[in-house]
Amino acid sequence: MALAIRLDDLLRNRADLDCAALAKAGSISRTRLSQILNLVHLAPDIQEQLLWLPATTKGRDAITEKQIRRLAGLHNWQQQRQAFERLRDAVNTNKVAAVAKAAAVATCGGTAGRPEAVA
Repeated sequence: MALAIRLDDLLRNRADLDCAALAKAGSISRTRLSQILNLVHLAPDIQEQLLWLPATTKGRDAITEKQIRRLAGLHNWQQQRQAFERLRDAVNTNKVAAVAKAAAVATCGGTAGRPEAVA
């Protein structure tokens, strides 16, 4: 998100830059540049929430850039907000499920879901 804002700012304030020159300077395709720049079409409150997400220190990001690009394709900010809320809820539900599963494995010594052996 920060990159999208910065690139958009460069294009708006530097008369010597166009999309082709900016893409070339960044060693990316113009298509990829457009994907990044489209993120500035997100509702301002969604942009702010994305900027304040904690950094992922292990594993993959819970919310992917591809998912966010889909939101940016919605031209109505209220629809974006509803879709973003559903996405956040899904992420939170998955985190809760993962924590519960890890707790069950730890409690049961790794035998969660396995039938007990009968002697």
